[in-house]
Amino acid sequence: MGIDEDVANAYDTVRVKLTFSKCLIQRPLIYEMAQVYDVSFSIRQATVELDEGWVILDMSGINDDIDKALLWLHELGVGVDLTLE
Repeated sequence: MGIDEDVANAYDTVRVKLTFSKCLIQRPLIYEMAQVYDVSFSIRQATVELDEGWVILDMSGINDDIDKALLWLHELGVGVDLTLE
C-alpha cells in the first residue's frame, strides 16, 4: 500500500508572519488554529509587547487546511504576511 500521490503532493510547509493587535494578544489563536484546522507549526521567532505582538511560524499541513487556517486568522483581525523567504 503506497502513499496516495495527490495527498502527498498537497502537503506543504509555509513560512508566515502573523501580527496581533492588543485585543488579540491574550487569546491562544495559534493553538486554536492548529486544533481546528489540523495544521502543525514551529515558532521561528516572536515578540510580544503590551500593545502588539508578532510571530514567524513554519506551518505544515495539507494546502487546503493551511489556506483555511490563514483565512480564519485574517478574518479575526490577525495580520498575515506570506512574503517571507
